[in-house]
Amino acid sequence: MKRTLSIALAAFCLTISISVPVGAQNLPTQHEAKQPAAAMPKSDVTPNTGGVAPENEKTGSIPRDDAMNSLLSAIAQTHSSATAVSAMKQVRGVRVVRISDIAKGDDARTVANAMKDSGKDRKALQSAVRANPALSAKLEAQNTNASQVVAAKIEADGTVTVFAD
Repeated sequence: MKRTLSIALAAFCLTISISVPVGAQNLPTQHEAKQPAAAMPKSDVTPNTGGVAPENEKTGSIPRDDAMNSLLSAIAQTHSSATAVSAMKQVRGVRVVRISDIAKGDDARTVANAMKDSGKDRKALQSAVRANPALSAKLEAQNTNASQVVAAKIEADGTVTVFAD
């Protein structure tokens, strides 16, 4: 009886471990689930927005909600970003995201509250940006200077997203 029960339990566990990953393949990823449906123009006067509804405006190439989440995450990690910028030898690319483009209304208050605690770390990040000639040059090419930098997100490939005033 114990052996039959053990075999049945093992078979059940094996079935579950095989079926769960297979079933999960059909689920949309988090990124796919957020994608709005393509918008069609209502008339010749209404431009096709390329599937971006006004409430999901894009800031550069980043949807506003994603940019806001990235900004808040970057503000929380300002200290480690300053350390990472100091250690960077090569900067593959720089994308500047203006906070005023993504933080409006309640979001602006949320960003202001998040920034209250990061003042010392923000100054360290700005100093690290000034001390990194490659990053400084790429920022200046985009009409941004180190004193405007509020937060940064460094990707593994050496690309830096800078959130600036």
